[in-house]
Amino acid sequence: MEPLNYRHLFYFWRIAKAGSIAKARKEMGLSQPALSLQLKRLERDLGKKLLARGRSGVELTLDGRFVFEHCERIFLHGERLAAALRGGPGADGSALSIGVARPVSGEFVLPIMRFVKSERPELPVRLVEGTVDDMEERLRRGGVDVVIADQDFAARAGGALRSRLAGRFPLRFMAAPGLARRLGPFPPKRASVPVIFRSPDASARRKLEDYLRRRVGQINALVVAEIDDPDLIRELVADGAGIAALNAYALQRSPASRRLVAVWGREPGIEEDVWIISSAREHPDPAIRGMIVPLLTKFSLT
Repeated sequence: MEPLNYRHLFYFWRIAKAGSIAKARKEMGLSQPALSLQLKRLERDLGKKLLARGRSGVELTLDGRFVFEHCERIFLHGERLAAALRGGPGADGSALSIGVARPVSGEFVLPIMRFVKSERPELPVRLVEGTVDDMEERLRRGGVDVVIADQDFAARAGGALRSRLAGRFPLRFMAAPGLARRLGPFPPKRASVPVIFRSPDASARRKLEDYLRRRVGQINALVVAEIDDPDLIRELVADGAGIAALNAYALQRSPASRRLVAVWGREPGIEEDVWIISSAREHPDPAIRGMIVPLLTKFSLT
């Protein structure tokens, strides 16, 4: 087998990150036929289809996803090497890669970033977003150094991962004042209740649906949207689009929450968790290891 052509691999990586050959061509200043040809040669050499073409661009196949994860590590190390040779930020080649599982609200990420900067102001940080499964896979392969998630997937890793609960916050149904008045006291008067849910990936989603079925009886939850962006959820709730279960952390810190009122005057008894998860193996980079340890021992959202 001939050695892997890293130039072809780099072109594939840039195409996958851009989402289309056309966008990658513009970013790299190359012709579209040339990029397409390099991609075909890589797929031929590997004997695998890496990208599937669609109307909106390209998508990774299962094999493409596997190759892309390795590219992330390969070319991240290249960026670190270049930074070290330039003597700029991260000149020692270190950069903390934090994976954010998509159900995690952005309001939890900012204090973590502030904590990292307070502990290691010289350490660059790279954020990577994806599904819980994506982040677990990246963490196992070393594609990220630490993951912020709403569930403790380390518990099923057989000791390969370690975790710490950074915060646990009760959820409360909130609504715009007008909708809250129309719903009335518990149980609500309306035959259906418009609800803005988090995505199905969110750990609290099923618990909230079960609560509504169990406690509200014959009242149907009409799903009007599924969103992970907490700011957009609050705006939709404030606009009267529906009720939503918001965590106490967001309600205390968001000015937009002042426009909302609690629905039915009760909490559903469901909490949203924030976990910090890392590999159980000691990180080889002392700078990154020196940041992972305080994240797992000192940092807290409460």
